[in-house]
Amino acid sequence: ASRQGITGYPTIRYFPKGQTSSEPVPLSDLTAAEIVAWLANRAFAQDENESFSLRDRLIQSYRDPRPLALPLTTSTFESFVYDEERTVLVAFVAPWCAHCAELSVPYEAAALAYKDDSDKVAFGTVNAEVYRDLAERFDVSGFPTLKLFPRGLDGGHETVQLEDAVQDFRAVQAETKITDNGASDGKTEQASALVHLMNTRAGLARRLDGSLEPEYGRVQTIEDFLKTRPVLLLAWADEKKAPREAEHQAAFDLAFDLAFEELERLVAALGTSELRSRGEVYAAAIAKARAKARARTGPVVESWPALEAARLERMSTSRAVSGAKKTNLAVKLNVVNALRVAASVAPEAASFGGIQDEAEIDPAGGMSWDKGF
Repeated sequence: ASRQGITGYPTIRYFPKGQTSSEPVPLSDLTAAEIVAWLANRAFAQDENESFSLRDRLIQSYRDPRPLALPLTTSTFESFVYDEERTVLVAFVAPWCAHCAELSVPYEAAALAYKDDSDKVAFGTVNAEVYRDLAERFDVSGFPTLKLFPRGLDGGHETVQLEDAVQDFRAVQAETKITDNGASDGKTEQASALVHLMNTRAGLARRLDGSLEPEYGRVQTIEDFLKTRPVLLLAWADEKKAPREAEHQAAFDLAFDLAFEELERLVAALGTSELRSRGEVYAAAIAKARAKARARTGPVVESWPALEAARLERMSTSRAVSGAKKTNLAVKLNVVNALRVAASVAPEAASFGGIQDEAEIDPAGGMSWDKGF
């Protein structure tokens, strides 16, 4: 104590990696979140290759009162890991284990990515020195050991090798299926690998920063159908096409209504309630864009799809929104962006469905969709 200049208690000092000298942590002047930031800035600054975005995410997590990786005990373990809806990853660690300390940063960062999916994914830790019964029960002989518990109550589990998870993540990333998890250094790559692992097991599409992959929530069956019915995408297309619709308004209205009825039938026939729910997002967005386009008057400054995308972007990234609501907003954003892209590549006939006048519509027999539709 005298060698470190300690004159009062409690005193906490920070020892940089590989050094014997220390500096005091200014507890009295900082909040809890600021202490975390103070320590993180020094710890991460030792290696310029470390990810500062990961550092910032961890600092942010300490402003959230919910634990990232829940410490488990013998009495809480069963109810936590065996759940009908939730996939759970548990790290068995020991306080003296240096590798466990190294794992804690990417492990908590991965847990943070799922803060809006706490009903579907959870992370826990077990101090195997204290709860040896749990370590023995799951054949833990080295540290850290990761055990994954799939959703369900059957008691099954699998051992996860972090090195294998990283290799799997690299392979998928190389195929560009993962757009941007920020894996620019070792710890961030490990965190991204754990996120990829849990996405695969839980059927989710989170990124390390907590956002959703742009493909999540989209329904390929719907998008394939829209390629054959570009009349539904008129309100999503370039505004310069809008005047052409007015030239053949009655024909366009009927073409749109018939195509939209087909879309509604397709949505209703999708195989699962989740798919039908996602299909309804497409239908609602198309109907809303159509209504907005019909209601507008005067020169167009910016189309509703562009405004809606900007609104959803703001709301889906707002700290004031969380949980399932935030996920639903992100899904809507993905669908809106997909429709905007589809409209941008739709054939010119999308401007009024390939229908030139009412004579091309057979009220009794429906419509032939072969005229450039």
